[in-house]
Amino acid sequence: MSARAHSVRFVITLESRVVYKGRLALKAEDYVREKLDYTSSQNKEGRIRGSVSGFINAAITNDYKTEKAAQKAAVKKRKQTAPDIAEERRRKEKEARAQRGVELSSWLDGLKPQHREIIRADFAATLDKDYLRADYTKHGLKAPLIIDRFAAYVETNSLVKERA
Repeated sequence: MSARAHSVRFVITLESRVVYKGRLALKAEDYVREKLDYTSSQNKEGRIRGSVSGFINAAITNDYKTEKAAQKAAVKKRKQTAPDIAEERRRKEKEARAQRGVELSSWLDGLKPQHREIIRADFAATLDKDYLRADYTKHGLKAPLIIDRFAAYVETNSLVKERA
């Protein structure tokens, strides 16, 4: 690395740090201003029992919030947990699909070779989209889209009872 490239890299890094620290200072200033406003409103309502400075310190340290801010935080938290619940549901569905794939693959492997090939060919003929046929050719029953369709194919044709 040339000396010029190194100095440019250093300047960019230094500027990034300065910008970051400036943003952090603005956030801290806004945070403290919010706590001061909260303290002022609590003092006007007569809710501060001890010293105002002690209350400000506790408000900053313990992140006291107005009822409105607390409600906003609760709504934000609920919105954040909704994707977590959806993600958990998708993970469980993925695990169930993988388990179903293992069960169907072992069932298919337990059949006689000629039965297995007939079922595979018949199933491949039901795939109506090019991308599904390509996915099946490339990944077999391990592809998520394919295993769901294969499970539906097996159920509709009542094939599981046909053991060789």
